[in-house]
Amino acid sequence: MSDFKSWRRMLGVAMLVTACVFMAGWVRSLTVVDGVNFRRTNTNIHFMGSNQGRLSWIRLQESHPFEISVPKFYMTGDAFSYHPLDNVQQIGWHWKSCGFEGGEITLRITGWRRSFLLVPYWSIVVPLIAISAWLLLSKPRGDCDIHELAS
Repeated sequence: MSDFKSWRRMLGVAMLVTACVFMAGWVRSLTVVDGVNFRRTNTNIHFMGSNQGRLSWIRLQESHPFEISVPKFYMTGDAFSYHPLDNVQQIGWHWKSCGFEGGEITLRITGWRRSFLLVPYWSIVVPLIAISAWLLLSKPRGDCDIHELAS
């Protein structure tokens, strides 16, 4: 029982709990869209959300002050097939690899510039589980027996 008082074990448990929280978000994101948005300036709106197994950050930017009102601060709803590349007029840059995605585009209807970054949940959950397993299951260096060293 004294093993769970070491910093390695406490950190391992904390990382495992964090992985479970991200895993719950991952599962929820498959059926529900969650997000927060806020206005940084009169020409920038930021959205951070969770949808389709990925965390997302999207920034809408316009050269003129926005004339629209920003929806409520926190929003949630049914999952939909929304993607940042919908309704694109011009792609400034775009990259996509292993579920990660990012870019900057101009929207056809509004002319707003949209920067976005999509990060898959697995890229957070898998390393957290691996590190917590190593911390919880590996034997600390100082705990070896003198008889083990002799053999």
